[in-house]
Amino acid sequence: FQVSIFAKKWFDENPSKTTEFLRELAKEEHQSLKELSHNPLLLGMLCFVFEATSSFPPKRGMVYREAIDALTKRWDKERGIQRDTITGFSPHSEKKLLAYLAYEYFLENKIFFEQGDIEKKIEKHFGIISGINVESEDILTSIEIQHGLLAQRARHVYTFSHLTFQEYFTAQYILD
Repeated sequence: FQVSIFAKKWFDENPSKTTEFLRELAKEEHQSLKELSHNPLLLGMLCFVFEATSSFPPKRGMVYREAIDALTKRWDKERGIQRDTITGFSPHSEKKLLAYLAYEYFLENKIFFEQGDIEKKIEKHFGIISGINVESEDILTSIEIQHGLLAQRARHVYTFSHLTFQEYFTAQYILD
């Protein structure tokens, strides 16, 4: 019931899209996606992907990829939002950084990360891939504010906004 209300509000300007979304989500082949819909953040991700493609990708990992691409590339553009940019920090480099962080914290068996430690890892990552000097605090703030993939849970303590994203990025790091 709450999924239906959420979808109606999301697709407010296009009621037929709400119907299509709910019908697709109810299909047996999308059972694993339906389980995601119980979390508002992940339900929003499903709506965002469906809004862009009018379908769900066949594999769960592809849904995450579509949603993350949408967040990092299209979100601001489609809404006409201009943000300050950090030289050399693109959506591609952001995804590579998040994969690196997810993998590093996976190896350490951590889901909560201290700001100072994240900043050191950001500096190390950019030092490895580009040899450029980065303002790690600016990058961390940018990721948190712009796309919400990392969230501050307590003063100077961060985590991925949902464990699913950490798992996805860890797997992506291993695949790469």
